[in-house]
Amino acid sequence: MIITFPTTMNGWMGLSFDERESRLLEKKLNISVVGFGYIGASIGLSLADRGFSISGIDKNEILLDNLKNGFCPFEEPGLQELLDSSLEKGKLSLSSDFSSISNSDVIIMVVGTPLDDDYSPNLEYVESASEEIGKYLSRGSIVMVKSTVPPGTTTNSIGPILSKKSNLVCGEDFGLVFSPERVDEGNVIRGLTSLPIIIGGVNKQSAEVSSQFWSLCLGVETMDVSNPTAAELVKLADNLWIDLNIALANEIALVSDSIGVDAMEVISAANTLPKGQHSVNILYPSIGVGGYCLTKDPWFLDKYSSEMGLELATPRTSRTINEKMPELSVSRIRNLLSPNNGDLSNVIISILGVSFKSNTGDMRNTPAIKIANDLADLGAEIRIFDSLVCEEDFSSFHDSEICSDIESAVKGANMVAVLSPHREIVDYDLRKLNSLVSDECWFFDGRRAFNPDRVIKSGLLYSAIGGSKYE
Repeated sequence: MIITFPTTMNGWMGLSFDERESRLLEKKLNISVVGFGYIGASIGLSLADRGFSISGIDKNEILLDNLKNGFCPFEEPGLQELLDSSLEKGKLSLSSDFSSISNSDVIIMVVGTPLDDDYSPNLEYVESASEEIGKYLSRGSIVMVKSTVPPGTTTNSIGPILSKKSNLVCGEDFGLVFSPERVDEGNVIRGLTSLPIIIGGVNKQSAEVSSQFWSLCLGVETMDVSNPTAAELVKLADNLWIDLNIALANEIALVSDSIGVDAMEVISAANTLPKGQHSVNILYPSIGVGGYCLTKDPWFLDKYSSEMGLELATPRTSRTINEKMPELSVSRIRNLLSPNNGDLSNVIISILGVSFKSNTGDMRNTPAIKIANDLADLGAEIRIFDSLVCEEDFSSFHDSEICSDIESAVKGANMVAVLSPHREIVDYDLRKLNSLVSDECWFFDGRRAFNPDRVIKSGLLYSAIGGSKYE
């Protein structure tokens, strides 16, 4: 139950709308970002780029040292430039000491919420961060939660922790909102300044202050929902839709394979059907789903619904389908290279791109790891190229050669498998590639990023999930 509190408050929250606007336009605002990882750093540096002084707080000292020394460890277009600019202009301070937020008007919390082994959401980091914030929370400040959490967490857990540690009343002495982050990797900076921001406040005043903050700081549209619990569900609904949509595309691809038609032809035609205010929008089939959010958020909703006495089918369905795609991809590759399901001991497989998403170096939960390791276990010689992945992130691959360029990766290969279609891979001259590989080399398009005709005209044999037509 959400209680509406009085709207009288000291400090930042107690200012009139016009007074807050004046301070925002003059950049006279103390902003702290708690959790300065990939998303937190993107938010903080984007605000610093707009002229605000940002205090970034994180317990990872190695991360902080890297950022202080001007090295951005996250592969995200434009982020390194924002870091350079923020440091040069003195708009960024970094610390592991939470006391630095004691004078903050706005505190943005962006800490991780991993899954436990039983698929339960682990709120340890969220609760710990809330306790630390509460110790130094000032009257009149507002806390904006962006960590993905199960519905009800902001109201039933974060708010009470903040109140207990600060001896302040939530909604009366300080503001609190849940505002989900909805950007996608590779487009984070653009997304932060273009995607509508969802706001669910514990009361009307919290929502109003948060909406004003984001609209004036980043120039984005905001949308208020009735309370934090609704906003929390928005984030889970977004990611469940994506995961379920990809699962649908994957199952269409499997059917297409079985009857010898091209799944992309089917999906493209199906997507022309108007439905409601939009058209049908089935996404592309692929080797599976990776990343931090899509692989866990459906389980958040599944676990939450079970605790409520509800048995939802869609989260488990989407996860079950998408989690089996790496295994199906391995089976597909094996059948192409060894039709009688023999070993692959005399086969060279070149894997181009291994991050979970194109044009990023993020390796979290990437299906490429299972695919590469399973193929190596079958005896294949695996060579991997991905210029965006940090050297230490290749440690998850066993019995694989990490190559520094495409040419050395594909030389003499019996198959080239593109598992993450980075721009440099998609733009590579396929005729040149064909001159380097073995005769009758297969080209496995793991993300349906290539025009099959282009591949075939280069002299390569094309295959993909849902692409039996081209074999």
